[in-house]
Amino acid sequence: MAHRWLSGTGSKVSQQSRRMRHRFRLGSNDAFSLLELIVVLAGLGVLASLAVPNFIKFLQDAKNDEAIAFLNSTAAECLQIYRSESSAATALSKTPGLLKRTGAPQDFKIAEGDDKCQYVLLSPANESDTILASFSFETRTWNRVPYIYKTGNFAHPDAEAACLRWASYKEQSPGVPAVPKTRACSQGGNVEEIRARIAAEAAERERIRQIEIKFQSWLAGPPPATGNYKADGKDVWAFQGRVITGGKEEFDKVVERECGKELVNALDKAKLDKFDGPFRYTGKSGGCSIDTYLCSGADVKDKDGYDACKEQERQTRCTAAEGRWKDSGANGKFLEPDCEVKWACNSAIYLAEDDYMKSTCGTPPKPACIEKRPPHPGCYDSPDHPICAGWQPCPR
Repeated sequence: MAHRWLSGTGSKVSQQSRRMRHRFRLGSNDAFSLLELIVVLAGLGVLASLAVPNFIKFLQDAKNDEAIAFLNSTAAECLQIYRSESSAATALSKTPGLLKRTGAPQDFKIAEGDDKCQYVLLSPANESDTILASFSFETRTWNRVPYIYKTGNFAHPDAEAACLRWASYKEQSPGVPAVPKTRACSQGGNVEEIRARIAAEAAERERIRQIEIKFQSWLAGPPPATGNYKADGKDVWAFQGRVITGGKEEFDKVVERECGKELVNALDKAKLDKFDGPFRYTGKSGGCSIDTYLCSGADVKDKDGYDACKEQERQTRCTAAEGRWKDSGANGKFLEPDCEVKWACNSAIYLAEDDYMKSTCGTPPKPACIEKRPPHPGCYDSPDHPICAGWQPCPR
């Protein structure tokens, strides 16, 4: 039975094989119809229409990834250049060696001036190639530590993923604030807008940097700054080179705590010594100082208080000196430095010299008469005699 079944099966197989050979024999009338071929070709066309765009997108993504890898290597080289150069300006003006050796990756370009470590921009060589994104980075510093600030731009939504793979908006370096996504990777495709934005941001950072340099120079001294810095939008209090948070109130507390005893002792000594005039004392530790006015040892604070004190002293001194002059009973002119000039005559006081001159004290005494010897003894009895001409006797 088994043999017959196998024999029968083999017979059936051989018959089918003969029929197939007969069907595909050259010149046979049995073949695929035109309609069948059209259907098959149409199916292949549909498959191709679905596969080709994805394949092209895959190639474009590969080019974007190649550009990202290229810029990562360039950025790493820029960081090395920055750390090795003594001047930041020199480091930022250099072109990375990778750019010099290889140039831009395939289908990308780097415009003149966009190839320095300060700013590198890689954009599509063909502006109509919208699936390629534009990638850029800047070498920045945070607390004098260099880091890479990445930005990107894309035109077609299919390029957004590649742009975000490059321009991460997360924290890019320890201590560096996170970069907002809208600024790190934006849709627009306009390279000039990227360049203009980068330039404006760089100018603003430079302005802020110069303000900070000026402030730090004031803070460091010498001597280390103590007081208020109010310029360029800053209003900062500092004590011995340390910034004091909390404004004037906290600054006064720090000064009182740090300088109080030393300054009080210095001021007490000046008062004891009857110091007179502007008094300024700088503490031994620096930053502690007194700037005031002392009037014969009294603290009068400022110039106006000092002038008023000295005027009061002058008036008191002049009044005392005039009293002593009057008590002496002396006639004539009262002379005391910086005091009003007066005249006295027998206890009468005159404020004007003309009035004094009209008084009895002001009339000059007559000169003493010196009698000459007469030309003739008879002149004593007859002074009008011609022989006595020119001779006058003294009053008897």
